[in-house]
Amino acid sequence: MTRKVDITRFTYIGAPAYAGALAQELEAQGLSVDYQPPMETKDFASAMSVVTVLFAVTGPVKDIVSSVHAFTNRFAGTRVAWPSSTR
Repeated sequence: MTRKVDITRFTYIGAPAYAGALAQELEAQGLSVDYQPPMETKDFASAMSVVTVLFAVTGPVKDIVSSVHAFTNRFAGTRVAWPSSTR
């Protein structure tokens, strides 16, 4: 019997440095994360910029949603845009 694996795609919107923190939050829950980290530079303007990063996460949807919720509560000013079929 083959087990169905869910892949959930969403868009992170926020500071470049926090994209990696979101990936770590998801991985800490045992989820597989695929994303392209944004380029970070050490200047103030880049640190204050807003980026969009596409994520593809493999695992139970309920675990993905709860991890993202915990992340956005911890990092004010970040958000995640879900495809309409995930809500």
